[in-house]
Amino acid sequence: MKRRPIDPTKFRYKIAQWVLSLLYGRKWHYISPWQHASVATCCYLVHGGKLLTATRVGNIEYAGYKQIVHGGHVDIEDNETLDKAIQRELKEEFNIDVPDTPVDTQKPVLITFSPHTYIEHTQAHNLTLHYVYHLNDAQVAQIAESEETADIKFMTWDEVLQQVDAFLPGEVERAMPHIDKILSEHSEK
Repeated sequence: MKRRPIDPTKFRYKIAQWVLSLLYGRKWHYISPWQHASVATCCYLVHGGKLLTATRVGNIEYAGYKQIVHGGHVDIEDNETLDKAIQRELKEEFNIDVPDTPVDTQKPVLITFSPHTYIEHTQAHNLTLHYVYHLNDAQVAQIAESEETADIKFMTWDEVLQQVDAFLPGEVERAMPHIDKILSEHSEK
């Protein structure tokens, strides 16, 4: 099925929203049959109490901004699991090999929901599951820049806070209430 851009002013869209409001009650917005929904998974990568940071590069939205959470979309259409998505994304972005089950996918540290737009997606509802992954020394030695990342380094939380404007909008603020759990060496895996 070809996905068309959503136009909330079209009659078809208004009818779908009306039917959904009858079925599920009145809400501001619904995922309609024409709405693209996506799932993403990402990790805060921690080593020695510091966060791995990288600058987004290439022909992508927000290029030039730093990020403290790394990952990307889950290929739902290809039946990709959350674990496999984490493995693929960390290999693509940093050349890091991670085990088959890098995190306990039942215990995300943070879940975000972004209606309407999200990085590299327009007109989409996006559910993002944030996990913590503690890198070992061998994985740290593997880290390399890629087509998507540059200026890779580990930073303390205080260093991140000193450069908050250099990071993706809202990323530091989302992590702030969870930072103790994120940096803890005893996080459940």
